[in-house]
Amino acid sequence: MITISRLLARQLRAVFRRAGIGKAYGGYRQRALFLADQGTLRIRGLSCNAAVEYQAAHQGGPVEALLPLDLLAACEGSRPDPVQLDFGTDEKVTASWTDKRVPVVRDFATSAPDDTLPPFPPLPETFASNDPGLWLALREAAATTDQQPHRFALSCVQLCSSSGKIVATDGQQALVQSGFTFPWTEDLLVPASGVFGCRELPADQPIQVGKSEDWVTFKSGPWSISLKLEKDARFPDVTRHISDPSAATSHLHIADSDGDFLNDALPRLPCEDNTNCPVTLDLNGQVLIRGKAADQSRATELALSSSRLDGDPITVNSNREYLLRALRLGFRDVHFYGREQPVLCDGGGRQYVWALLSPESPIPSSPDLIRIASIQRQAGEASGHPQPRRSKATVSEPTPQTPPTGDKPATKARRSSASKRPSPIEQAVVFRDALRTAVVQANELIRNLKQQKREARLVQTTLASLKQLQKVGV
Repeated sequence: MITISRLLARQLRAVFRRAGIGKAYGGYRQRALFLADQGTLRIRGLSCNAAVEYQAAHQGGPVEALLPLDLLAACEGSRPDPVQLDFGTDEKVTASWTDKRVPVVRDFATSAPDDTLPPFPPLPETFASNDPGLWLALREAAATTDQQPHRFALSCVQLCSSSGKIVATDGQQALVQSGFTFPWTEDLLVPASGVFGCRELPADQPIQVGKSEDWVTFKSGPWSISLKLEKDARFPDVTRHISDPSAATSHLHIADSDGDFLNDALPRLPCEDNTNCPVTLDLNGQVLIRGKAADQSRATELALSSSRLDGDPITVNSNREYLLRALRLGFRDVHFYGREQPVLCDGGGRQYVWALLSPESPIPSSPDLIRIASIQRQAGEASGHPQPRRSKATVSEPTPQTPPTGDKPATKARRSSASKRPSPIEQAVVFRDALRTAVVQANELIRNLKQQKREARLVQTTLASLKQLQKVGV
């Protein structure tokens, strides 16, 4: 008999799924291998290019059995309630647990491993220790790869032993992270795996890294994850695209407050091409970022009030996703080498570089564009809707003409005008003229209101996605 917890079943499923284990081809297919002997339980999953092992203490007799992954799916839960696995026969296992105080008993097919089972990767003889930040570095590297087929292995992550670097690129962006220790002498390529970002792996324990003949193994706590090496693949030389930051002609320094502002505003900036997501960075006295949708006549401009540019003024077109990625990686200094040269962010043992779009046809500035400054409180923040600026129009009341007062006191003038009242015809003429004036002013007011309504509709359409924008102070 073997006892696991419902929480462990959930964790195993998550790690297996992120590692690509459970496919209909390669490895153990849709099965997991349970090995229990000498007080240790090993639960293994294997695919054609990844292997996962979990170790736990075991009390009971020896067990060697292949169990379907459906068993883990059936009994998984968010609490560490026990799951009993009773191997009554060689072809069946009975799993029993409690679900909301209701006992559950289910039978699953099982089989014993034989000689046709693919071998599990052996543990390396030598390991090098790294801090827990290696998981985050590998996850960011995997997010920089491209899974589409290329002549270069852009779906892989390069582990450089001599420099202790992790390098990844998709052909348009590249991320180089340094400060790690690997116990081998050559540069290795491993597939970019989703298991690197798995929450179920320990985030506060050191990570041991080692290499066997065909595998690289990462050990952290009770988990061991092995990835098969890509020995025959080619990888581009990313370092030749990374220049010296001091050689840049323009240096953009983004303030922390502006970085927070862009993290919220940049994804919502209008865009006319969802593939390249173009924005124009206009760095000339001010730090401005413009975007425009294909169906809009006016562009939207983000003004970074606390940021600055050192060096030559420059206007470039860039994929906003790369700029946003640089901000979320924590970079605040952006170095430009020209309108067509790759952009570099450097700092903290990391370097991030991306290619600019064609400098032709930048989004122009115009007097009627919609500007949003990082220091402004967004209009309609309390109500959740942008409020257009309203102009006040007043209609003056008609006043009858009075004779000039001259040098006479005002009181006497009022008495004089009161003593000489206009005739009914004169009053009707004055009233008619007042009505005509009121009609003209009313028509003008209607035209102004209609114009404001059209402008308000355009502003609401453009800024609807910015209604949750937080206030950012100077």
